[in-house]
Amino acid sequence: MLKAGRKTLVRDGRRLQGMAFLVSVEDESETFDSEFERMVHGIYDWYEQYRTKCGELCLGFVAPETEHENIIAYCLALVENAESLLPLFRQLREVNIFFVPPEGGEAKEITLQIEDGTQFEDHLAA
Repeated sequence: MLKAGRKTLVRDGRRLQGMAFLVSVEDESETFDSEFERMVHGIYDWYEQYRTKCGELCLGFVAPETEHENIIAYCLALVENAESLLPLFRQLREVNIFFVPPEGGEAKEITLQIEDGTQFEDHLAA
């Protein structure tokens, strides 16, 4: 299942748009790949609509800790390979990734710092 939410934020006196997605797999008709693809289409739609007003992107995943590394790899591949989104990622300079345990509990956050549009740095915030 894919959930999405948008918010308006003010940064440096400008009204910008923030976008958050939450990806979870809840039944046999869904796969991680299909839900991730739906999220990517949502990112494209958001960027197409707001362009220079895009100010923050949060990607959330309901997943066990054993899957976190694979999900980070998917996110890095998206940032590195989606050439038409490269201007967006350069503009944002970071993407926040949240992991929510399927059984509930405290979420973990990782921030992908985007430097020069091609280099990535992981920061784990607990």
